Amino acid sequence: MATTSIGRGASDDKAQLFAHVKALEALLQTRRELPVNVKCLFEGDEEIGSPNLPAFLVRYQDTLAADVAVLSDMPILAPNRPAITESMRGMLSLELEIRGANRDLHAGLYGGAIHNPLQPLCEIIASLHDHEGRVRIAGFYDRVRERSARERTYMRAYGPSNAEILRSAGAEQAWGESGYTLYERTTIRPALTITGIWEGYQGAGPKAVLPERAMAKLDFRLVPDQKPEEIERLFRRHVADFTPAAVRSFVRKQASAKAAMIDRHHPAMRAAFSAYRLGFGAMSVFLRSGGTIPVIALLQEMLRIQTVLMGFALPDDRVHAPNEKFHLPNFRNGIAASIHFLEELADRSIAASHGPAPPEFRKRSIR
Repeated sequence: MATTSIGRGASDDKAQLFAHVKALEALLQTRRELPVNVKCLFEGDEEIGSPNLPAFLVRYQDTLAADVAVLSDMPILAPNRPAITESMRGMLSLELEIRGANRDLHAGLYGGAIHNPLQPLCEIIASLHDHEGRVRIAGFYDRVRERSARERTYMRAYGPSNAEILRSAGAEQAWGESGYTLYERTTIRPALTITGIWEGYQGAGPKAVLPERAMAKLDFRLVPDQKPEEIERLFRRHVADFTPAAVRSFVRKQASAKAAMIDRHHPAMRAAFSAYRLGFGAMSVFLRSGGTIPVIALLQEMLRIQTVLMGFALPDDRVHAPNEKFHLPNFRNGIAASIHFLEELADRSIAASHGPAPPEFRKRSIR
């Protein structure tokens, strides 16, 4: 029997979402009803920052009212090491453009006389980090909390080790802010990544061209208390300070989302612990994630809904790569955990205030 499914989006997030759909289907086929009222929300814009979601939540806030939301778009530690995610970083996606002359120019005729936009772009990018990997934008760390010794001890005891993170990344050497483990760097510390640079000639062989413009894409990952709009202002100021007079710089925002923290002590978390134990046959731990899911903060702030983050993926699933994979035993265990989670909610009366699901809504939920 195959143990792996390979395909773009297999882990992020088709299989994880589908596990809950199959759990609902199994309950309806065997019991003809669900233990609690369930509303399904499938949103496909998460990878571009969910720009349409806030307006949707406002328009349908009465329809979407609920006691608990469960979301699965994150990893566990291993097939026998389930984990409940308790925090996710926020994000800010920006595009930086440097413009020079109003057209491409001959490098032999104008090189040394007209500034090449690629050069100040590279200089600005080089100015963003120091040699230890800290971001050099003034004010960037002003709102970053230092986590307590107790929190960091728990993370070292139950989180992935440096070796495990390097292995899952397929890398041999670590890089980044000193004084923190790799797990801490990717979860409780903010980060800035250059995700793309382009313009200029990129084909085979030489070409004497001085390009009209140069572009870069930047990905910020932010921790609680860091505000995307404030970081954007700080970055714009940094770019303005480092832009030479011979060129012009432009910054455009692509997407943003706030960081999210989950209440460990909510009764739904205890239901999730029990569901993992019954579905995976192992006790779960709390895990922090360096990724971003905009809907979590939106549900918390706009609808006041507690969100439980129950992941079924593995750290080495090659998320966002062409050969992305998903561990099929996790799919089956995820279905079982989802069933047990709904049963635990009913037993603990966590979601009782919205009553049983009407038959017509149950049918819609399965689709």
